[in-house]
Amino acid sequence: TRKERLYIEAAHARTVEQDAEKELRLVKQLVRDYPGEKRAHHRLAGYHRAEGRMYQAIEEYNRVLDLDPQYGWALNELGYMYTDVGEYERAAEYFERYAAVCPGDANPIDSMGELCFRMGRLDEAIARYRQALDLKPNFYYAYWEIAYVSALKEEYAEALRWIDMFIDQAPSFGTTIEGHRWRCFYRYWLGRYDDALSDAELINELASEERSALWAVEANRLRGWIHFDRRDLERSRACFQECLEAVGRSPREFLPAPTSYSSGSLEQVRVVEAAYRFALCLVDLREGKVEAAARGAAGLEDLVPSYSALLSAEVLLAEGQLERAITTCENATSWRTPYMSDTEGMLSYNLPSLRDTLARAYEKAGEFYRAIAEYERLLTVELTNQDRRLAHPRYRYRLARLYESKGWLERARDEYRQFLDLWSDAQGEMPEVGEARARIAELD
Repeated sequence: TRKERLYIEAAHARTVEQDAEKELRLVKQLVRDYPGEKRAHHRLAGYHRAEGRMYQAIEEYNRVLDLDPQYGWALNELGYMYTDVGEYERAAEYFERYAAVCPGDANPIDSMGELCFRMGRLDEAIARYRQALDLKPNFYYAYWEIAYVSALKEEYAEALRWIDMFIDQAPSFGTTIEGHRWRCFYRYWLGRYDDALSDAELINELASEERSALWAVEANRLRGWIHFDRRDLERSRACFQECLEAVGRSPREFLPAPTSYSSGSLEQVRVVEAAYRFALCLVDLREGKVEAAARGAAGLEDLVPSYSALLSAEVLLAEGQLERAITTCENATSWRTPYMSDTEGMLSYNLPSLRDTLARAYEKAGEFYRAIAEYERLLTVELTNQDRRLAHPRYRYRLARLYESKGWLERARDEYRQFLDLWSDAQGEMPEVGEARARIAELD
């Protein structure tokens, strides 16, 4: 039928032609010619959402529910929309309605888990994800979600245990290798660099078997950050440079997968390239090439303002322009927390591993109390602080040094001990580990 042809052409425009404007024209045609089509209204709502027109999207989702009050997909999307704008009570209402119209379905429970995660109610989030698994044991992304929330609580043994279960449950190559990526990441986070490099090599081998350029690049990205944190800058640069060149050779391989509310586009590939340019600029900066890093920061401003601001602040800090570095950090756009289903986005959200530029700038400027407050913020999960990035163990070491400088010795001792607990299995030369042990011995 004509209606079916319009749906097929719209889907083709979106997923094959990568022509978002053409799809939008076709969806609008569907809405005009078939105003009672809930799926067409639902897709139009997704466009508004992708463009950041939140309240237009909400209005369109409500039209869907006028047509079918029990349409679970729209109820779920509205719950997420209200989560996005911080109206958590209304979000909970829609997720509960979704659960009521889909009894026994794990997905509404999973959505409630994400709402708890956003609200900083981490134990409740884990309980919801476990409830989803009780309903559907092969609801495999819940294993990943429990792992991430456990890591956010700094319970990394639990995080690794749940990631291993995620790998065991994974139904396909893509999800299996996703699990290995996160196991690599958590080991890297804990200073277990040799183990993490072994995981990266396994990812590379799996990518070769499947002839996946995307996952070969991912193995290199992980290696690049591991070498960066180890200060093996030559290897780090080589890894990031290879990533950048691979994306340039085959850009369509790196298109983000279309979702229910956004389409992959070549513009988004430019953002992927920008992430590798940003990483290369950080290598420049660590090598003392401040001018090269400054040029790179300027080139990122239009594509990824958050990367540009972070890099600009690091350049200013390296130049000793402390007040400007502090102002740049304080005025920077906050990083948007991805959805838990966006595991790639969550990884990028946590890289580079150290984002304590503002705290270090305060410390260099002699504003020790403000530096302490910033590290405490980075280590705290609460509703008023929407940052859901993992707290790097080095933050505890650096906070301990600040506490000690102010004479808060018991607090310092506790932070040193927590740091050593987290990095108990760290591999290679770790000066902070030896220093923390020495400081505890002296304080004791």
